[in-house]
This record gives sequence, C-alpha cells and structure tokens, in this order.
Amino acid sequence: MPRWTKACLVVSVVTAPIAGSAAYLAATPEPVEPPVHGSTVVLLAANGYTLLPVTGAPAAGSEVSAGRVPQAADGQAWSLWEAEQGSWLMELNTGTSTGLILDGTADGRLRLFDDKANDKPLTGHRWHWEPAGGGWFRLRAEIQMTKPNEGCLEVDPHLPRPRLTHCSDTENQRWRSTPLP
Repeated sequence: MPRWTKACLVVSVVTAPIAGSAAYLAATPEPVEPPVHGSTVVLLAANGYTLLPVTGAPAAGSEVSAGRVPQAADGQAWSLWEAEQGSWLMELNTGTSTGLILDGTADGRLRLFDDKANDKPLTGHRWHWEPAGGGWFRLRAEIQMTKPNEGCLEVDPHLPRPRLTHCSDTENQRWRSTPLP
C-alpha cells in the first residue's frame, strides 16, 4: 500500500516597501527628533518626493528640483549644520562637502548658493525645523517673504520645482530627515 505524505507550499508576497526606498521612508514612522549637527540626511516629503539638485553638475545658482527616487543616491543628501538662533544650514553633499547651501529667495525659488566666501549665513540660508506632527517637520526659511506666514518649503507634484510658499499642514510641506549611514 503506497504511503503518501501531504505537503503544503506556503508562498508569501511581501508588499512592504524595501528598506531605504522612498516608499519605505514615507511609511516608516520615526520619532520627532531635531536635526543633528554634522549629520548627512535625505530630505523626504510626506508625498514621497525628495529634494534634488537640477540635472548636471551642481553649481552656485543652480535651481533645486524634486523627484521620486527609489533609493538614496549621490546628489540627494544634505549635510546639516547648526547656525544661529535655532536655525540650520543645509549643504548639498555629493559624497564630499560642496559648500553649496540650500537658499530660499524672496520670490519663493530654491537654489544653491556657494557659501565658501560667506562668513555669516544670510537669512535665505537659515532653516527652522518646526514639528508638524506624526514624526514630520515643516521647514521654514528665515527669508523675508512678501506675505506673512510664508517661507515654508513645499514640493507640489503638479509644479516643476519645489518652492517657498504659504505655510499649511499639507503633505507637500511635511518633511522627514533620514540619516545616511
């Protein structure tokens, strides 16, 4: 009499995002902690976009763009430097120090500024990390905007570039910094 053994094959489909991906960073809750001086991070908005320099070699005056990227790569990282009065400088890090600081202008544009010749940060270079709830921050530039309650960093997927605009509680203005190893 033949003897049969019953076997069962279990297949599991993993639907969780891959660690390090933008989806993972957006879905993974993290405690609200202030930035750390000298840390290198990827800045990710709650809508899944991250800040990037424009295509090509980054240089002073280059505008900053945003995009959905699967994993952290050169040109997406920012080194954080504590400035004055609770503000922070965000320097583009392409694997080495560039001296190119994220600069917000009074008309709401974002660009890279060569900070090597500047011994005191200008107001458009200083950023405040304001808790926005749920492990997210709002990034507000100190720049004097044309209207009150403006100066918050926003990445709207329907616009070609990130910008400074009226502060609100939308996912386009909620940011998280994820340290790079």
